[in-house]
Amino acid sequence: EREGTDVKLLIVDDSKAMRAIVRRALNKFEHKTFSIRKAPSGKEALTIIGAWQPDIVLSDWHMPGMSGLELISIIKRKKLPIKVGLVTTEKNTDRLKQAIEVGAEFVLAKPFNDSELHDVIFPLINKNSVPVNEFVLPELMRIQQTFKRSLNVEVKLTGIPKQQVT
Repeated sequence: EREGTDVKLLIVDDSKAMRAIVRRALNKFEHKTFSIRKAPSGKEALTIIGAWQPDIVLSDWHMPGMSGLELISIIKRKKLPIKVGLVTTEKNTDRLKQAIEVGAEFVLAKPFNDSELHDVIFPLINKNSVPVNEFVLPELMRIQQTFKRSLNVEVKLTGIPKQQVT
């Protein structure tokens, strides 16, 4: 897997196909490149976490042996500095609330598209790897798409040269 990049991300899912889908979506991310590892179970994820110390864990909820919720609980109980998001088919709102209470940064419903995954990952990279005096904005086209999708408003944004902000 790719190494030496800023953000280390672990994909945990018992479905090999879903691990590949998530990886492909992350490879299209424009703001950062990821060092990515994959685990087919929560137990294997804990082994990788212990040795590799990822910044972000993106886990399926429903897996045999150990659920994504149990994985988050262990990560939080050990006070590991890891952001965890759940990807799931779970629809029960009480269960989804429970995931956030346990410590999930987000819960993303399957099926999802690349931009939905990017939208939930983006805030985690800003928290994780950007120095305090810097912040990263998404590319203009993505901001325009978000305005259009969320507010049903056409917005034309124009880029300007990089500037020093204090």
